[in-house]
Amino acid sequence: MMEDLLLKIIWDVALFLIMIGIGMLVAWLKNNLGVEAMRRVQAEWENIQLITKLAIKYAEQAYRNYGGAKKKEAALAFLSRELAQLGLKVSTETMSDLIEAILREIKDELGEEWAKAIEDDSNFIEENH
Repeated sequence: MMEDLLLKIIWDVALFLIMIGIGMLVAWLKNNLGVEAMRRVQAEWENIQLITKLAIKYAEQAYRNYGGAKKKEAALAFLSRELAQLGLKVSTETMSDLIEAILREIKDELGEEWAKAIEDDSNFIEENH
């Protein structure tokens, strides 16, 4: 009788510990999977921003003799094509807003240096072609 009671207590404690372990495992998995998803989203966002900067530079160089609307159209086409190749879906409106925001950021950071850098790049390209 005493042995049965002791065995039941050991079994109940073991089940209790197993349940706690499972709860901790589930919490850990939720935490880590959530963190990984956030890391993926952050990396994707950083890639989109980088590609947008490249699209702006491309448009500034390739369409330097055209106005802003033509450059923006070229940047949108470049950005759309590159994002599609990566399997990233971004609306045209979002891409347009992103181009405007990043271009404003670049111009605020660099001011006149931005125009000079684009001009220098253009001259280098012309001299080497």
